[in-house]
Parts: sequence; C-alpha cells; structure tokens
Amino acid sequence: MNTLSVIGLGSMGSAVAGRLVRGGAQVLTSLVGRSPESCARAKAENITEASDEDILGSDYILSIVPPAEAYAVAQYWANKIAPSHLKPVYIDCNAISSKLTLKIAEIFKSIGVRYIDAGIIGGPGTHHTAGPNVYFSGEEPSDIEKIKQYGLQVLTANGPIGAASALKMTYAGLNKGIVGLAAAMILQASQHGSAKALLSELEHSQPQLLALFKKSLPQMYSKAWRWEFEMQQIAEFSKDNAHIASLYESMGGFYAELGIDWTKSKALSSLIDDFFKA
Repeated sequence: MNTLSVIGLGSMGSAVAGRLVRGGAQVLTSLVGRSPESCARAKAENITEASDEDILGSDYILSIVPPAEAYAVAQYWANKIAPSHLKPVYIDCNAISSKLTLKIAEIFKSIGVRYIDAGIIGGPGTHHTAGPNVYFSGEEPSDIEKIKQYGLQVLTANGPIGAASALKMTYAGLNKGIVGLAAAMILQASQHGSAKALLSELEHSQPQLLALFKKSLPQMYSKAWRWEFEMQQIAEFSKDNAHIASLYESMGGFYAELGIDWTKSKALSSLIDDFFKA
C-alpha cells in the first residue's frame, strides 16, 4: 500500500484525500496552523494527522492549496526534504501558470526530488458522485496507476512538465472566464434597466447558457477571492499575446471586486441573485 500525503484540506483537498482513503490508501496531512474547518474535514474523511517527518516518508506528497500559496508551500517542503534521505515525489496540483510550475520544478530538481505537474479539472465530488479529473504531466508510466488504484481519476496530459498546468489554465480561462463575463453583463443589465429584458431573451434564445449561469454564478461568490489569483496566472500564461493577457488581468480585478463584495455588503451578489428572480 502506498502512503500519500495531501497538503491543504480545503473543499478540494479534503475531497481528494477522502477519496484516496476510501480507496484503501493511507493518507497523511499536516494540521499545524490549520483552521478548525480543515481539522474537521480531516476527521470526517479519516485523514491521519502526521508530523512533517512522517509526511517525508510518504511515497507522494500532493499539494492542493489556494493558488497564491503554491510557491511558498513548495518551498517549505523542498526545505524539509533537502537535508533528508527521504525523497517523496512532489505532485503540484495547483492552478498556476506553466512558468511558475517550471520554477517550482527547478527547486525540486535541484535537491534530487521528482516533481509531477498536475491539473485538477472539475468539482470535488461527493462520496456518491465522481470526483474531478486529475491530469499529470512529467510523470513516469507507473505514477498514474499507483494513484489511480485508490479511486482518483488520474489521466495523462501527454506532455512534459508544464503541459498539465497549461491544460488547467486554458480550461479555467474558458470555464471561469464565461462565469465572469456573465456576472459582468448581468450586473450591467441590472444597473441600467435591462435586467428583465435580458433574462427574457436568454430564456428564449440561450436556455442552456441561462441554466449554466443560474447554477455557476451563486457558486462563484465565495470563491471569487481565489479566482482573482487564478486569472492573474492565466494572464501570465498568456503574456505572449498582450490582448489576451490584458483580458484576464482585468478579469482578475473584477473577481477581486466580487470577492470584497462577498465579504462585506454583498450588494453585487444580491443584484445577480435578483436578476434570476426578475
């Protein structure tokens, strides 16, 4: 049986860790400095609290943290691994640009540790539904099967380190970009007197899009703060085209505005909610 460690027990990290546990893996995590919510998730999913030394003895360490924390978390574990004779494979599952992925990969390469670039696509899932697809790049042939055997849906991105991050960036750019555009235009319609007319037209000509917006926008509010950094990473990923990079830089700023609104007045989220009731 392989020992896996999952660093980061947010909704996605805890769901992935729980799926691995139910599949028969021993899953460790560090709860030092973690929130009561993370500790509760660890208990609910039967994830074992462990010391850093125990985690270093894992076969694989999976990092599933807010994207803005990915580099610092990687640096922390690289510093822990460097003086040790234990060399777990580090799998970075975070939504970061290919450039940052390659920068982190170099850190682990310099200390003789294998690094796998991974991209998570899809929601966390539940005990009764399928979880996300996890794409690997830069992996060895056996890595996928070693983890897949525990119930996680692991696939190959068919490329070197950076390919899985590129897939994540382009998918998120489409998926979260559409959500951001919808929120922007719904707010504009609501503030300029065309909300009812826009809703009626969407019902008539774009019912599938409307159904998507009704589901996705309310789910976005509490995540907007995290999506801001992700949009900035997509802008960095797209910097070879100034127009695309600028588009996602602006989208990041908009998500930052939505995130602040959600933690304070909820004025913007209320306008969007009211749109669907018009």
